[in-house]
Amino acid sequence: MALWNTSVSESPTGNRLIELLLLVSCGLVATVTGDPKVFSLPLHRSERRSVEKRDHAGVLLENDYPYGLYWVNATVGTPGQLVQLQIDTGSSDVWVFGPHSCVQSTSPCLSGYYDGSQSSTYKLIDRGGFNITYQDNSGARGDYVSDNFAIGAVGIKDLTIAVATEATGAGTGTGVMGIGFDSDESIVASGGKPYKNIIDVMVDQGLINSRAYSLWLNDVGAQTGTILFGGYDTGKFRGKLVALPIQPDQTGQITSMSVAWTSLSITDPTQGTQTLTGSNFAQPVILDSGTTLTYVPPDLYY
Repeated sequence: MALWNTSVSESPTGNRLIELLLLVSCGLVATVTGDPKVFSLPLHRSERRSVEKRDHAGVLLENDYPYGLYWVNATVGTPGQLVQLQIDTGSSDVWVFGPHSCVQSTSPCLSGYYDGSQSSTYKLIDRGGFNITYQDNSGARGDYVSDNFAIGAVGIKDLTIAVATEATGAGTGTGVMGIGFDSDESIVASGGKPYKNIIDVMVDQGLINSRAYSLWLNDVGAQTGTILFGGYDTGKFRGKLVALPIQPDQTGQITSMSVAWTSLSITDPTQGTQTLTGSNFAQPVILDSGTTLTYVPPDLYY
C-alpha cells in the first residue's frame, strides 16, 4: 500500500503501488469522528489514457499500466443530464462538453454532454471565460455557467462549472471534475479572480464539514475504487496516516498538490535495490489523479 496525506494550513508557510489513499485538505485535515458529514462515490477505471497535462521535469517515464483515468457519474441541470467526469486532483474546474463541442474524429463526447437550454436552472456567468490547454495542446474553451449538479445521491445547488463550446484533441472523451485548489482555476490563469469550486460549495451548503477528500484506488487489477468527500475511511488503510506539507509554487502560492520528492530507488532481480538520488536530492512533484505518467529529471533517466 502507498499512503499519502497532504494538507495545507491557513497560512501558506511515482509510480503508484497496489493501493493508494490520497487525502487532500484545502485548509483543514478532516477526522471522521463524532457525527461527521461525509459521503462516498464509486470510482470507475477507464482503459482510455488521459491527456498529458504537464512536463515540469523534462523526461517522461510511462508505466505499462493500461488504465488511463478514474471517473464518476454525475448529472447537471434540471432535469438532470447524465455525464461522466474524470476525477482530477491536478486541475480545479468542473467542465463538461456542450452540445456543439463534440467532434467525432478529435473530441467525441463519449461521456455525454450538457445542454443548458434544456435546464430550467441554468444561468450564464461568463461567456467565453473558460480556456484550458494541456501539455499536448489538447484542451477546451467555453462558458462559465451555474446550474444544479448531483453526484450519487448528493445534490449541489448553483455550482459554477464550465461548458465547452470547443474542444481540441480531448482524447479521453470525458469532461473533468477538477478538485484541486481554487487558485489553479482556469480563470485565475487568465488574470481573473477565483470562484468557489466544488469542494468549497459542498462545505458552504453543509454537505460535508471539511474541505477534504480521500481517494482509494483499490487493487491494481480492480475496475472500481472510492472517493470519499469530507474525510477518510480508516478501514481502507493500515498503520498511521503520514502528513506531507504542500509545497508552494515559485510565487510562494499554494496552487497544486505538490510535495517534496527526496529519494528514488530501483530494485533489480539480479542487482538488488539501488538508490539513484543523492542525500541532498529534492524535487517538487505533483500528486495527480488525472494521469498515469511519472516524470523524472533527465539526469536520473540517462
